[in-house]
Amino acid sequence: MTRLISGALLLVAVVAALWFLPPPGVLAIAVVVALLAFREYIEIASRAGVRVSRPAGAIAVALACVAVGMPGLPVEAAIAGATLGLSAIAVGNAMRATTGGETGAALQATAISAFAPL
Repeated sequence: MTRLISGALLLVAVVAALWFLPPPGVLAIAVVVALLAFREYIEIASRAGVRVSRPAGAIAVALACVAVGMPGLPVEAAIAGATLGLSAIAVGNAMRATTGGETGAALQATAISAFAPL
């Protein structure tokens, strides 16, 4: 019964926000909700043993949410930038884990192997 009442109150709050707030206010609420959903995702991932970068992921979620919510902003550029940034973090963490913290040597080895003839 408690979930039903809280769901009904949440529905009233969402309808009131959509009705009375200007578009930037609704976008701000959407960003907050997306960040709360990301926090839930992090908790689920940590229970499964997966480590997720909280700051980088939160920035990517907020950036994607704002890019989709604002007309005229290039959504593809925002998502590509977030994907590139998260990929760089993942590669850096993987190299740090395999080299014991020496990222300079790992980056040099990666660059050499990337341009080495097959």
